[in-house]
Amino acid sequence: MTGYAGASGTVREACSKAEILSARFSPSYIDRIMHIPVMNGEKQETVDGIISRSVEAGAEVIYNLKAGDGGIYAALWQLGESLNSGFAVRHKDIPILQETIEVCNLLDINPYMLESGDCMLMVTDAPSKLTEEMNRAGIPAADIGNLTTERKRAIINGENERYLNRPETEISSNRGLQNGQHT
Repeated sequence: MTGYAGASGTVREACSKAEILSARFSPSYIDRIMHIPVMNGEKQETVDGIISRSVEAGAEVIYNLKAGDGGIYAALWQLGESLNSGFAVRHKDIPILQETIEVCNLLDINPYMLESGDCMLMVTDAPSKLTEEMNRAGIPAADIGNLTTERKRAIINGENERYLNRPETEISSNRGLQNGQHT
């Protein structure tokens, strides 16, 4: 995964709800929120170049999806649907900024369901190499999980395994995971 979950949505929500944020956060913190780094055209070109070079070097990138509305959870669901596969994603490894968590807590939004248009999900046989190269180029990237042969779409959080539900269109819904069995 490249980028930070919900980063672009955080900036959008902060702009539209500046009055609510100003009642809770200092002006300097609000300024920090408004300047969260999001993927721009130049960074997207860098990502595309890294993917191309990785493929040319023999890495297999079988899936590449830009996240968007519905956040990272919706993008993960789409990944599973597109590949007719399940997955196991380590919740703690999904990159997210503290500013996103703070804004989402204040506004009662699930940060993992917040618009994430500057994030990309990739499926590759060389995740370490790809994430290292992205990070060296200044693009935040992390290996967040793996595909599974089972169709379950699991989010692993410590000892808990939860299953992703089909995404909803309402971003302010705090649903998105259902309790599952402990692993």
